Amino acid sequence: MQEYEFAGPCLILAPPFRPFTFLDPSFLTATAIQFSNEFYWFERNTPLDNCSNHVYSNECGLPIIHLETQDIVPVQSLFASIYTEFEVYTPPNREMLFTYLKALLVHTLRLMSAHHPQPHQPSNGFHADYAVLRHLMTLINNNFRTVKRPSEYADLLHITTDALTKTARKYYGKTVT
Repeated sequence: MQEYEFAGPCLILAPPFRPFTFLDPSFLTATAIQFSNEFYWFERNTPLDNCSNHVYSNECGLPIIHLETQDIVPVQSLFASIYTEFEVYTPPNREMLFTYLKALLVHTLRLMSAHHPQPHQPSNGFHADYAVLRHLMTLINNNFRTVKRPSEYADLLHITTDALTKTARKYYGKTVT
């Protein structure tokens, strides 16, 4: 467990399957958007193909992007558009929702690049495990139809099945299976 401090408007980017909580949620107003594997799969072979890797590539664990005054209105506008579109969302008509989600991801990448070029590196040994788990998630997303066994993923990661199982259990509380 690691604590992060933030103040004022910000974007908090929590990688998939990474639990988090707010110690004192009474002072916050928040909107959460979870991008599914379907979204990233749908976007294959586009400029956003590796977007999830870029957004979650900050090895410090939970990147926080503090929004400056000029960033607030565009971000709020994107969230409002996503919320409005989600209210009328039907699976056959998902193009507009996906367009707003893509716009939010691109805007987030720009903010990360502009405001946080050098992420803080952890000192608790989490870096290596997080890199393995991030690579595992990429492998699963790209190969889940053909690669089924944890031992196959361990081979692709160049680690033992036992090491992969222990790491997954340590951070996700679940087995790789």
